[in-house]
Amino acid sequence: MMSCRKIEERQRSGGSKGLESRGDPHIEVTVQPRALDALALAVSDFGKSGGLSARECQILLLAAQGLTDKEVAGRLCIAYTTVKSYWFRVCVKLSAPHRELLISKLIVSLASNTQQR
Repeated sequence: MMSCRKIEERQRSGGSKGLESRGDPHIEVTVQPRALDALALAVSDFGKSGGLSARECQILLLAAQGLTDKEVAGRLCIAYTTVKSYWFRVCVKLSAPHRELLISKLIVSLASNTQQR
């Protein structure tokens, strides 16, 4: 397994042998800074009301941005199984059967917060 430092160095140098080397299309998602700030605020509010830890909020925020579990693990330099464990705890704390429902609730919360401002 590659260390976080090596991953960061490879990303900075542009020497990543990721999707492009396999011929798969690479889709770049760009999130506007204001939208990202609003999303982070919604996750924070959502997390506080559900009793989530800071790390659980990070997992939820990254997933809401569209990252897969493996990408979240790489970004936070934790094991893939640890991400799965966090997801289990988040679902239990927020009484949701699956993550899709959590993210849809988060989006509804974000939309209502945006309309109130």
